[in-house]
Amino acid sequence: MSRCEIIYPFINLIKICNICDFIRILFTMGELKKIAVVGANGRMGSLICERLEPEYEIIKITEENSLEDFDKINLVIDFSCASQSVISANYCASKKIPLIIGATGQSASEYAEIVKSSQKIPIMLASNFSVGIFVVKQFIKSLSTFLSDEVLDITIIEKHHREKKDAPSGTAIALKHEIERCIGAKVNVLSVRGGKEIGVHQIDIYFGDEYLSISHSSFSRNSFVCGVELAVKKMLKQKKTGILDFEV
Repeated sequence: MSRCEIIYPFINLIKICNICDFIRILFTMGELKKIAVVGANGRMGSLICERLEPEYEIIKITEENSLEDFDKINLVIDFSCASQSVISANYCASKKIPLIIGATGQSASEYAEIVKSSQKIPIMLASNFSVGIFVVKQFIKSLSTFLSDEVLDITIIEKHHREKKDAPSGTAIALKHEIERCIGAKVNVLSVRGGKEIGVHQIDIYFGDEYLSISHSSFSRNSFVCGVELAVKKMLKQKKTGILDFEV
């Protein structure tokens, strides 16, 4: 396409509207969606900002500012901490902004607050945004077809770096609840903290004279960031309110 072919449409546009309208249209044609990342200076927050910046206008929320300082936000992502995720949920509900929460460790009362906020807005609340964990959950759903809770002994072993605050991990709790919901079997959870382990979740299943094990490991936090990117595209279009889980 020649330069003339690019410029002529704009010349025609000027003919049919005044110069003020032309300037407004010109500057809004490529307007990016505004995404606020709460906890932008954290491990996950910084990686999310880096991944999303080329495609969206990123607002970095740290200890030095807050969501209230900005307007016209299209989506909020919170990977900060459990208590802050409640604050973000309340604010987003008041402004009708969809929210993605990746922070874990919420108490029962904090979770209830988030659920209350989800009555007004869509909230994706997920303990893990990796595609691999989503596959593990699909595997769990298939277990009820083949295995009876009467002959099952199930243990989840989760390993994370020494600085992880919550134990068991949010992912281990989610997997435990999924197993109990699908099968009804009691699940034991063992937590290990040490080194720089990003995240390992292993499910050991004993039934009859057999043993089945499925394990998922994340070699870097980029495995979660890829999932967050998928979640962003979905949540920018999401209209239905309520609590949503991460799905591929």
